Amino acid sequence: MEQNICSLRAFFRFLMKTGKVTTDFAAKTPMDFRYAFQKSFMGKVVDRMSQNEKFFMKILDDEQFANALIELMLPKVYEKLQSVEI
Repeated sequence: MEQNICSLRAFFRFLMKTGKVTTDFAAKTPMDFRYAFQKSFMGKVVDRMSQNEKFFMKILDDEQFANALIELMLPKVYEKLQSVEI
């Protein structure tokens, strides 16, 4: 469990540091942001697979778990991006 929490925190930092995420999403409305974020989120899951395969496979295999993570991260990422100058 501790490893999964660390992986999730690292994944959040990875999303925030990725230039494409910040430039693509900063000006979007919350609804537009949701659709774009979901697509980007799953792409980043695949990109990070080698760092914790078990955790990221759970995201890919369990749609309910993936949606729960998206719902948890989405408002935090959106809020953070609104406060970042690009």
